[in-house]
Amino acid sequence: MDTKLTLKLDKEIIELAKEYVKDQGTSLSKFIEDYLRRKVKPKTYPENEELHPLVREMLASFNDEGSVDVPEDFDYKKAKAEYLIKKYGE
Repeated sequence: MDTKLTLKLDKEIIELAKEYVKDQGTSLSKFIEDYLRRKVKPKTYPENEELHPLVREMLASFNDEGSVDVPEDFDYKKAKAEYLIKKYGE
């Protein structure tokens, strides 16, 4: 259920944010909601669960804009397969 939220922000920041989200093809409301969701969402995996090193690196490299630097040659299917083999065996 969506609920209205009123924020008091600097006018210049609002204008810059509107330009930014327009270039990203989204709305300011959606942008703020996504940002807050990333910041307050509980982790979906147990702390002691082993993650593939590249996945751990990706998680650690998220910045405030939500972007991440992933190597061009990163094969997520291979990483997932390696993880599952390690977790459950062959």
